[in-house]
Amino acid sequence: MLIKLYVARQTKGGIRYEYPFRIYPPPSDFDRGTFSQEMMDKVSALWKRLRPKSKTGGRVQMDTVEIRPAIFAVRAYEDYLREGMGTR
Repeated sequence: MLIKLYVARQTKGGIRYEYPFRIYPPPSDFDRGTFSQEMMDKVSALWKRLRPKSKTGGRVQMDTVEIRPAIFAVRAYEDYLREGMGTR
């Protein structure tokens, strides 16, 4: 889902469920973080490696930089499904 949203943002300039920062500015102490193209490239490459294994299974070797976004993706997708967004 993260990769699909990233591609949608690149092609359309926005994504369906993103926070509307222009309409509702976050508090002044809110930290959005910073976007890292290098990190997103690593996540995209990891997705390309994992995608074929999702149906057949198999071993994958990852470093800590790859494990963290993979864990985040799983947690974010579980929350997405739990909130009922996955049924729309």
